[in-house]
Amino acid sequence: MPDFNLNWIYYPVSGILWFWHKVFGYAFGSSNGLTWALSVVFLVFTLRVLLYYPFVKQVRTTRQMQELQPQIKELQTKYKNDRQRMGLEMQKLQREHGFNPLMGCLPVLAQAPVFIGLYHVLRSFNRTTSSPFSAPGSSAPLSR
Repeated sequence: MPDFNLNWIYYPVSGILWFWHKVFGYAFGSSNGLTWALSVVFLVFTLRVLLYYPFVKQVRTTRQMQELQPQIKELQTKYKNDRQRMGLEMQKLQREHGFNPLMGCLPVLAQAPVFIGLYHVLRSFNRTTSSPFSAPGSSAPLSR
């Protein structure tokens, strides 16, 4: 598997984890397991809050697509032998209703790097280094 440089994803996500670990460390002690558990839970909550708008946009687009589905089926049966004409009519229908088919998948693509970063941060929990800011796949902290 190729080694991708994921630091642009890893550092922001690990920074959020570090922030929550410091917050809960004041209350429970920094080496307490509860501190780490709450830090991970609040990391996920923070990421979900940050990704709320793209998620809502995706749901709205999906709902709009479902509302247009009967009209799309009608166009498919009407122009089943003329694919070019069907494509033009579908574009016209989408334009009339302000529907952009890319908005159904773009929010998912925007969320993917964040969850890849979350995966790498959580995967790196078994390290024995003292720094939470180590690159994915390494066993030593990066110099800043």
